[in-house]
Amino acid sequence: MDTSSLEIFIDVWQSGSLSATASNHYLTESTVSKRIAALEKELGVILFARGKGKNHVQITAEGMAFADIASRILMLNGQALRLGEGTVRHFLTVACINSVQDSALPPFIRMYRARHPEILFTLEDHRSNEILLLLEHQRIDVGITQTASPYPDLEAEVLLNEEYRVVMKAKESDPRYKDGIHPGDLAAEHEIYESYCDIFREWHDYWWPPYKSKIRVNITPTAEKYFDSPEDWMIVPASIASELEKRDYVSYPFSVPSPKHHVYLVFRKRNRNPDTDQFVQEILAYFRKARK
Repeated sequence: MDTSSLEIFIDVWQSGSLSATASNHYLTESTVSKRIAALEKELGVILFARGKGKNHVQITAEGMAFADIASRILMLNGQALRLGEGTVRHFLTVACINSVQDSALPPFIRMYRARHPEILFTLEDHRSNEILLLLEHQRIDVGITQTASPYPDLEAEVLLNEEYRVVMKAKESDPRYKDGIHPGDLAAEHEIYESYCDIFREWHDYWWPPYKSKIRVNITPTAEKYFDSPEDWMIVPASIASELEKRDYVSYPFSVPSPKHHVYLVFRKRNRNPDTDQFVQEILAYFRKARK
């Protein structure tokens, strides 16, 4: 298994086309096909589904699993080749839920990179269950999730513990809600709904039928496109609310008890590299300080 074959595999995966990959690497389409076939034979799995005479290919489940591995092999190979340059780069892959990636994480990453310029980050957005699986299969170094780990070989530490707030599109706060907003004041038909954890969903569905919401989204940036009425509203974690307030939104706490948005840092208990240990220690210290 040579790096050029891995690069060809990655190109075919990203382009979905044998001819495009052939053009990118100055090869014939037949050569690209043979290189992929040789890689499949070596691995003992089918990487791409392709019909006879068809140029476009579809990656298989086994191919997707290998894509993560191939990317990391190429990344580590590049790191090894740079050893003679005098500056050793270290690679750290962090997978994070979107709500934290969009708000609380970037300030820390900027500060960390300034302190540790030798670290090259790969930052990925995934759902919590996907992140836990990636960690379990050792395809990422650290995860930031909404749920603690069900796997005994993974450790979870609380990173954030924040309230949920209601956000609306407006330039000024409504004086009616100076002491908080009651769920009964919010019409389900105007909700832009994003789900979080199971506890949140149970609490939410007690107050509003989930099937009556205006629209359902899976990330907040999508939700922003659908605020087109003064009565539209959305529930988000406090850190997201703080970011939205910079863009002509207002936010309110609830006047009745509501669940907290818990965010966890998840990492392997054993077989961690020194860069991961250092990152874990510093991010936990950073967010502990922020919570005080």
